[in-house]
Amino acid sequence: MADQKGLSSALTSADARVNITVPENYNGTPIEVRILEGEAPKTFEYEKEQFKETVAINSIAEWVLNRHITTPIQDNRAVIMYCLNPDKPSIKYLEDVNDCNATLIDAKLTKNPDLALFKINTETSFSQAELKKLVLQKGYCFPEGEAQRFRQSLLNYEVKFEQTVIKQDDRQGTTKDLCEAVIKIISGTMPSQWKIKLPLYKSQPPVELTLLIEIEKMGTMPGFQFYCPELEGIMRQATEDIILTEVKKFDETHVCLELE
Repeated sequence: MADQKGLSSALTSADARVNITVPENYNGTPIEVRILEGEAPKTFEYEKEQFKETVAINSIAEWVLNRHITTPIQDNRAVIMYCLNPDKPSIKYLEDVNDCNATLIDAKLTKNPDLALFKINTETSFSQAELKKLVLQKGYCFPEGEAQRFRQSLLNYEVKFEQTVIKQDDRQGTTKDLCEAVIKIISGTMPSQWKIKLPLYKSQPPVELTLLIEIEKMGTMPGFQFYCPELEGIMRQATEDIILTEVKKFDETHVCLELE
């Protein structure tokens, strides 16, 4: 214990002050005061690591609303951010806008990889053998019975290309010959369109699409291209419907911000 004289001398020499707070009902029992010299030991500083997770688009609401106790929206520092752009559709949950290390949950809307296999609207041609193989392997991407009928049409379809010379006259005394490949069907028929049925995005219900078929010359063989003029609009509408359905679940609990 330090007496009053010793304590006063120590404090004066250090040019410092010590404030001691005692309980209201202090009974006069002596209080021990220890004054240490030198530097105080450094405290351990714990650096919080941000928790990040990627989840499916239709599970983010369940993850957030069931895992966290919701607070009134005016007191909630968490925020929902969403993007309706079909090229980068997503919903993000940030637990605290004032904390750079706050929990971040990123829910992505992932395109069905099977859709890309049909190379729709890309001007990419399939050979007859390639298309037969695709239909055989991805029969589940067609309405019931459609894959078998399509494959049978491919098996029976036989064509050859004939060169036709067309004279072009510019009506100014200049003419030239143009060669054009004309398809001559030897056997079978090929409908001008087929239907496929598959989800546009993972974990979503299937959608039926009508594909227009164009036949191009591919070397000495026919090449098949798929087109769907409505595909972009269908994808955009599906994106908005899926994301806004999920965002609506946060209407009463979180501030929701749309991203570009």
